Amino acid sequence: MAHDVFVSHSAKDKAVAAQVVAHLEDAGIRCWVAPRDVVPGADWGESIVDAIESSKVMVLIFSLNANNSSQIKREVERAADKNVYTIPVRIDDIEPTRSLEYFISNSQWMDAYPPPIEPHLDSLARTVKAILARQAGDVAKPEAPREEQPRETVYEAPPSSRKGLIVAGLVAVLLVVAAMLAARYFTAPTSEKAKPIASADYVPATAAPVEATAVPAEATASAAVYSYEENVPNKMANAAARGAELESDSSVPVQTNITKEPPPNLSSKFAMPPANMPNLTATRVEEPSAVVQRHYESINRREVDEAFGMLSTGFKARRPREQFEKIFADTTSINVRQVETLSQTDNTAVVSVLMNEVDSERRAHKWNRTVYLVKEGGLWKIDRTTQGSADTPEKPAKKAY
Repeated sequence: MAHDVFVSHSAKDKAVAAQVVAHLEDAGIRCWVAPRDVVPGADWGESIVDAIESSKVMVLIFSLNANNSSQIKREVERAADKNVYTIPVRIDDIEPTRSLEYFISNSQWMDAYPPPIEPHLDSLARTVKAILARQAGDVAKPEAPREEQPRETVYEAPPSSRKGLIVAGLVAVLLVVAAMLAARYFTAPTSEKAKPIASADYVPATAAPVEATAVPAEATASAAVYSYEENVPNKMANAAARGAELESDSSVPVQTNITKEPPPNLSSKFAMPPANMPNLTATRVEEPSAVVQRHYESINRREVDEAFGMLSTGFKARRPREQFEKIFADTTSINVRQVETLSQTDNTAVVSVLMNEVDSERRAHKWNRTVYLVKEGGLWKIDRTTQGSADTPEKPAKKAY
């Protein structure tokens, strides 16, 4: 029987599995469930393995019975090995065992408790349909249309007679240009040929004073040189006006391009940005380990508002604020010793915390807690935790929140 969904369940939860299968098949989703779909006479284990490998989605009915079943663990492990998308549907308010948590810690959970389960099945059917549609879209990608290859264009070489005419024309143009340049050079005035190539502001230290009457009017009118920032008269241009005064200044180096203030259109890297410019140094998202550290420190300071605000929407739906306050009501102090990120994706993270705690009876305990986080609104939020055993045998491990 062709199917899309494998329903994994404990034999003790057969009635709940039958409800889930009936609802999914009413929604048009083909399911495989044991023992209904095991062919008579076929090997049971082989039928289970074949059904899992040919499935696209596994729906795990997670309960206290499933949590203690080695058969469920093998089925989930096989689905993870074959990259079958797993949706745990929790019908009991419990945490998975360590061995089962390894395979489903990164899966999207659905809570279907407290009873009745029927209101939650519509959401399950919509989720399964969305996953199947997405997988079908990834497989059936339209083939890109074939592009017609352009035809190769063949250019024929011009006849040999045309080649000769083209070369002769280019040579004639070059000769005319060379003749024009030579004529311009030989017909230019001698004064222009003998112009020194030097800076207009350079004056030798031993230059003799220039008489005012020796400077031509044309030189006086055109000798002013302008720097980038302001008018700076050339020293030679001032010779007529200053006369003998130039000799006393000849030993002083001439400073050009004196900048008093930058041009109006020259931007400065030290200028203050406009008031409406957005802040480019955006605040970095706090790391998951830092969020967990700050959460337990706020509990230690008895700041319930801050601690409760760092919980996810799903956490708050499962544990209202009144229940959350009762969890650590008997705690006197918490000392976080070590925080370590075990795994992290774009939207989920798992953090391990080692802490010391002193209860209201002033007894010290050491706890090892695993914290699961999800990203909501761009920020990490604590979604759920699991509690390790205490190091003091007289006090059992309290329920993780």
